[in-house]
Amino acid sequence: MRKKIVKKPLESIKESFVVRIELNRERVEHLKDLISTGVELDPILVSEDDGELIDGRHRKAAYLELGIQDVRCEVRKFGSLPEKITEALRCNVGGALPPTHADINHTMQILLIAGQTRKLIIKMVSENIGFPPKLVANHLDEVQSNMAKSRLKKAASAVVNDGKTVHEAAFEEGVKLETLKKFLEVEDKTGDSGAASVNQVKAHLGMQFRKLQHIQGHALAKVLRELKDGLITAKQSSDVIEYVNTLTAKVNRYHDEWVSRFASHIGTAVEGAEVSKVKVRKSQVSLGNKTLGRMGVTQ
Repeated sequence: MRKKIVKKPLESIKESFVVRIELNRERVEHLKDLISTGVELDPILVSEDDGELIDGRHRKAAYLELGIQDVRCEVRKFGSLPEKITEALRCNVGGALPPTHADINHTMQILLIAGQTRKLIIKMVSENIGFPPKLVANHLDEVQSNMAKSRLKKAASAVVNDGKTVHEAAFEEGVKLETLKKFLEVEDKTGDSGAASVNQVKAHLGMQFRKLQHIQGHALAKVLRELKDGLITAKQSSDVIEYVNTLTAKVNRYHDEWVSRFASHIGTAVEGAEVSKVKVRKSQVSLGNKTLGRMGVTQ
């Protein structure tokens, strides 16, 4: 069948999917050299119905970088998105720069996301590209395993970081409840139920508070340097410390609210909570006074 070749502006060519994880810069530079010396490249393959780019991403990148707007395109009809994706992979397999293992896995993943069944993907790819069905199945095994792990990790993050219940997270991410529980070690074999998830929450909170301390320390160190250099006044530096004290007080009030919620839930006061709050506040006031003292500010 005779190919339909037309001139199209690059800006009219759409890219809603890619079958390569990234462009190869050496390939783009080589194509630019060829174009600059007068070599006419093969036409870019696009779909007739919507101008979707099927094959020729490196060529398109080379044209764009050279400022060329109108390029030769082969226009062809495609029946569906999976058909376009499969043809794009076929063109890459038979092209000058074959796809990597990761590129093929990426293509399998976008076919799955596009709603294709495992059986149909194996049939389409093996028939249209020539890959042995077993090879396609191996790629799908790897991709589906990675996708399942990703969903599991996302569900676990929703429990640990976003306050979702295990049931909610499992349902929203489409993972098995028992698998998620095991991953979080909510019910471990030692009978120490919930210990692992509590440790995960503590570890996350510890990391976030350390980040906050780093940010606060960096900001106060900057203020102190500017005070020593005479760029700000003692009153301005004192205002910064007072603002930090105000923010800390808000954190304490928020913490008090949570202590009350826990106490109300279990029907008793949280042991040592009040003592702990007093110690924290005294420590913060002392730290604030010491910082002001270093700046030469007295209250």
